[in-house]
Amino acid sequence: AIGTYGLGGRFGRGLLDRVVGRVHWLPRPMALSLRNTFRRKGRVVLTLLTLTLGGVMFIMVLSVSASFMNTLDVLLSDFGFDVLMVFDDAYHVNRLTGVAADVPSVARAEVWDRPDGQLALPNGEELDVGIWGVPAESEMFSPRIVSGRALSPDDGRAILLNSKIAADEGFQVGDEIELTIGGRESTWTVVGLVRNINNDFRDNFCPFDALARVTGNGNHGALMMATFDEQDYAAQEKLIDNLRDTYNARHIEVVYDQSAGEVREQNMATFDVITKLMLVMAILAAIVGSAGLMSTMSINVVERGREIGVMRSIGAASQTVAGIFVIEGVLIGVLSWLFAVPLSYP
Repeated sequence: AIGTYGLGGRFGRGLLDRVVGRVHWLPRPMALSLRNTFRRKGRVVLTLLTLTLGGVMFIMVLSVSASFMNTLDVLLSDFGFDVLMVFDDAYHVNRLTGVAADVPSVARAEVWDRPDGQLALPNGEELDVGIWGVPAESEMFSPRIVSGRALSPDDGRAILLNSKIAADEGFQVGDEIELTIGGRESTWTVVGLVRNINNDFRDNFCPFDALARVTGNGNHGALMMATFDEQDYAAQEKLIDNLRDTYNARHIEVVYDQSAGEVREQNMATFDVITKLMLVMAILAAIVGSAGLMSTMSINVVERGREIGVMRSIGAASQTVAGIFVIEGVLIGVLSWLFAVPLSYP
């Protein structure tokens, strides 16, 4: 009876069968499950392929989601602000920071500037770029320098050039570049190349004072960044409202404000749609794999009907017989996970 549908056939002749057959330290039912798992190798391979694909897709979705969140955190950490405010006009630096200092829980306030400019390219064309004027000794700005050095408080017309622009146009540290800012041409020295995730805006960074002298806005700015002692998102929203009301009360109109938490929430909401669509695909692949596993186990039960009868006739309980098949299914699931993890790493 066993030879017809059970342990007969070619099982035991292959290298894998002999290795599995030498496992004697497991309990009898579990050892039998281990051997039975590899009796129909072609069937097991097909089942593992679908389960592994589902596992790879699931890990991929989680990895992409985590990578996007990390990208957001890195982008925000470049500037280090909790809130960014833009005013209707350029105001004196001390006036803007003084008002912010009167608001409780404001840890630090810095006045920046960000005019648009045009970069003269070696081929004679011009490229639209963004220029950030960074205050001397800024505690918020933490650029990721690719080569060269960071900005120094005693720098004049020094600039941290976007590394993507440098790679595309052939600029290097030490080169002098021509910028047109507010209709005025000026020459700047590239002291470092900075990696900035927000490449669509082609952000570059230079000293606030040097930029103010070019634009004619000495010690004046229309953009303020602040950090808070409170790190809770809801608490920060209340602080932003309080800060905006304080500026308006001092006849300084805030035309735009944005918090780091708001940037994170908006981008997460947009990307969640893509994540959920990919997750649905992963779930569908997992369902297909699960259906394949279910079919494999069902066929195994049908093929081994006589074997089950022999085991029952020598005293095997229903729970023991069922456990043999359950362990087989678990083993296939564990194997698919072991294959999915390294395959999903790239």
